[in-house]
Amino acid sequence: MSHPALRLRRAPAALLALVLAIAMLAAACGGGDDGGTDTKGSDTTQKGDVPAGSIAVVSGTNVPKADLDQLMVTAQQNYKSAKRTFPKKGTNEYEQLKQQAVAQLIQQVQLEVGADREGVSVSSGDVDKQLLKLQKQYFPSKDKSAEFDQAAYKAAIKKQNLTEAELKERIAASLREQKVYDKVTKTVAVTDKDIKKYYDDNKKTLYTEPSSRHVRHILVKDKKQADKLYGQLRGHDQQFAVLAKKFSKDPGSAAKGGDLGNVTKGQTVAPFDKVAFGIVSGIVSKPVKTEFGYHIIEALGSVKAASVKPLNGTLKTQIKTQLSQTKKQRAFFDWYQKLKKDLDTKTTYAAGYAPPKTATTTTGATTTG
Repeated sequence: MSHPALRLRRAPAALLALVLAIAMLAAACGGGDDGGTDTKGSDTTQKGDVPAGSIAVVSGTNVPKADLDQLMVTAQQNYKSAKRTFPKKGTNEYEQLKQQAVAQLIQQVQLEVGADREGVSVSSGDVDKQLLKLQKQYFPSKDKSAEFDQAAYKAAIKKQNLTEAELKERIAASLREQKVYDKVTKTVAVTDKDIKKYYDDNKKTLYTEPSSRHVRHILVKDKKQADKLYGQLRGHDQQFAVLAKKFSKDPGSAAKGGDLGNVTKGQTVAPFDKVAFGIVSGIVSKPVKTEFGYHIIEALGSVKAASVKPLNGTLKTQIKTQLSQTKKQRAFFDWYQKLKKDLDTKTTYAAGYAPPKTATTTTGATTTG
């Protein structure tokens, strides 16, 4: 799990919303494409050779140290906003934070490489269109002659130590990831058979409404008092609410005359459940002992039978949407894991930046740290 001060992006749209809403800028992974310029560089380096000013090279693409510095500055700002002390350099917490930031930047470059392999690109027009959309959404204009509030927008990105060019890079990265996601998952399909199987597998837990009954009770701690109250209520249940308000030890229902509303089968402890669903309506039960004390129970209506939600058109659509989302997430995850496995063998780290698990090995990525 990533450190909360860095917060790795979980979905493409989340990054932009957080940046422009100024809720948590650190969701950004840094870098990207502003519509044609690769700010990471595309120099091909020899195995084991990382240029000065870079922390790593991923399949020939440099990862600038400046991007890491920016991400750490953002993390420091988040600590300050949360009124927490930022860890000192050299401490375990600082090193963990740095490693998570490096991992984010490596992941971002991996996704860029993956996008190139999939033939996915983002134009400057795409970025400008998305930026304007977000500017209108998060910085609405108070003047009809302007598309958005320029002053509020500029103040917001300045507060986050961002330039517009950097923001555009992050928008490009998010758009690129979304396009890759769409392409990788475009063949995902959910059949009627899939829907029926999911429904059958989950019918009991998700689509069955258990039987229920409207009941009320009086809870007391000792049997002697319970027997006394039962004697008062036999044939005189009209006193039930008054006695419940006066004597019941259940604060949740006492004020309502002991009324528990509709309870479902299995919702309450077993002895209570058995009596509540077995007595005749309008007849007060003998005291029932449970782990909470002694209950006097009255059913205010008949048992409403359990029902199963039918697999109609609406439910089919809901299940299809859910299954489609799950399958797409799995497809994208599998695609990324395959990409990562390949690129990990083509990644070289500068001294001090290799992940701990590879810092002392020579298999996979070449490391100099």
